[in-house]
Amino acid sequence: MMRKSKNGSGAESHKASASTPPRRGRGALQVREVDARALLHELRVHELELEMQNEELRRARGEMELALQRYTEIFDFSPIGYATLQGDRLIADVNFAASEMLGRSRALLSGMSFERLVAFPDRPAFEALIRAAQSSGEKKTCDLHLLRDGGEVFAARSSAIPLLRSEPTLLLAFEDSSQQRAR
Repeated sequence: MMRKSKNGSGAESHKASASTPPRRGRGALQVREVDARALLHELRVHELELEMQNEELRRARGEMELALQRYTEIFDFSPIGYATLQGDRLIADVNFAASEMLGRSRALLSGMSFERLVAFPDRPAFEALIRAAQSSGEKKTCDLHLLRDGGEVFAARSSAIPLLRSEPTLLLAFEDSSQQRAR
């Protein structure tokens, strides 16, 4: 049996309570404030973590830039000639010693086939050196005769070393051995 309210029937009272949203008291408001404070705290903690990670990344980047500078200086100013060769034997980069030994500017050498700098009779030995280094994955060495600008030939002790890169790349190191033989 349904109770009647003071103003009418029980059915009307039931309809009224179903359509009226439940009242929210101070307790619900306090829960929201606690949730908001916890969320704000989490965001601040996350912000601090990101700032620390960013600082660590900046420090690591600075160390990498310094290492790159050091290795660039070692490569560029080494007394031994260095050339990096792409898979198609084109020169990607040379150092100052290589440029000086070959009598050509670095810009002119970049993109040139290194084979053009090898005396014709030594080209099979150069090809064998490159293949041996690529197939073994290790440093291989031989004597080659290289050409300076103008066609002058000089003897060079040459080593090919495969580099671990996404593209097939070799480091070719060479030094003028004709001066050593003359001693």
